[in-house]
Amino acid sequence: MRNLKFTNAQKGIILDNSNFTRITDVEVYHIGYEAVHFRDGTSYSSIENSRIHNTGKTGAGFGEGVYVGSAEGASYNQNTHYNTIRNVIFGPNITAEHIDIKERSMGTLVENCIFYGEGISGANYADSFIDVKGNGAIIRNNTAYQNGNSIIVDAFQLHEIVPGWGIDNEFSNNTLYLTDPSAYVIGAYNNASGAAHQNTRSPAGNMYRGNVTLTY
Repeated sequence: MRNLKFTNAQKGIILDNSNFTRITDVEVYHIGYEAVHFRDGTSYSSIENSRIHNTGKTGAGFGEGVYVGSAEGASYNQNTHYNTIRNVIFGPNITAEHIDIKERSMGTLVENCIFYGEGISGANYADSFIDVKGNGAIIRNNTAYQNGNSIIVDAFQLHEIVPGWGIDNEFSNNTLYLTDPSAYVIGAYNNASGAAHQNTRSPAGNMYRGNVTLTY
């Protein structure tokens, strides 16, 4: 799937049980809920070289940029593994998390993306660029701009929704421009955990809280 625009729909692109699918050079915008959803067992698929903005037009708490997997209790196959989000520009006006990686999703790769924080709404607990509830995610070489949005409390968050999930995630070489010094680069909650390597923020301010291990 390439060189397409998706707009004025309740949802943008949904992949159900769609393995090894490549989405490239698309724009998804003015969407009621989430823009792109890797759902129902979709694995080894990717979105690259694309732009996502203006989501959550009819439900701010459901306006994710890219949604990986499904919440616990959903009727879909939650085993959405080893999907890639690369070279995607997120924002402005994405009302929920730019990327939400759900429990029971493994090995999601997010790299070389740009996040613009204007529009993150706080609805349905949306207060970060990326929320990781799965295992083994790699978040690297991304750049994020808070742009004065005080709703953002952590650039990246880790949550344990299901015991044994939300662990072994890695964050490296990310650059965060967080206008609020009280915002954290990574916040790990409950028993969630992650490793951090050479992430930088400007201006100076809070870096890590919770179970985040620094690696050198």
